[in-house]
Amino acid sequence: MIGGRFGAAVVAIATIWAVLAHGQDEPDESFLDTQVYLECPCRLVQAEGRTTVTLGVRNFSRRRTGSLRMGFGTDDGWLVADVPLQAVAAGRQFRGSYEVTWNEDLLPTRSTLFMDLFEYTDSGTRIFRDRVPMEGPVNLRQDFDIQDLDYLADTDGDGVGDLN
Repeated sequence: MIGGRFGAAVVAIATIWAVLAHGQDEPDESFLDTQVYLECPCRLVQAEGRTTVTLGVRNFSRRRTGSLRMGFGTDDGWLVADVPLQAVAAGRQFRGSYEVTWNEDLLPTRSTLFMDLFEYTDSGTRIFRDRVPMEGPVNLRQDFDIQDLDYLADTDGDGVGDLN
């Protein structure tokens, strides 16, 4: 566990790196110490033309989050959905289910999905907070039921988790 000034510096550097890596502006200073994460198990179900995501968000910060949004990206780089989430109070968490509307123009027939959590500052700056890969690949034009990728699963029996 990293603590004190060193820990705060690591968090600040990681936040700035994540923002710059995703082509965003530098965040407001009050957002540098924010620690907001996706909390799984997470599930994405598409059936009979309706898509629903169930997930959790945990806020380890000392302040309420800004506006949160969940983006669904594909392994080929497309953002295929954007879902508004509720803000989370300091030190709290929530679990909920949300309706997902796909960007039909960008839907690949077969892709692995990633759930990306973004926070928006009061000035409108978007800050990347967390990413969770989903099981896959799936055909986004057909019914499916997937969960977040289990880092410890060894489906091919090689003695190493599948994500390694």
